[in-house]
Amino acid sequence: MEIIKKQPIPLYDVTCPECRSIIRYKACEVSWYHITCPVCGVLILANTIQPIMFESPKEEDNATD
Repeated sequence: MEIIKKQPIPLYDVTCPECRSIIRYKACEVSWYHITCPVCGVLILANTIQPIMFESPKEEDNATD
């Protein structure tokens, strides 16, 4: 696989209905439209339609030998 151009990664937020923690996640962390709350373990419906912000692609060192 080759990356031609890096784009910002969309981020999403959801509030856990059980412990009320606010969780930020990426679409790649969603499985079958759900994520698991890392605080209390409850299964949460995860929206991947409207991002709240975008994460800049990480810069990698382009050092040549």
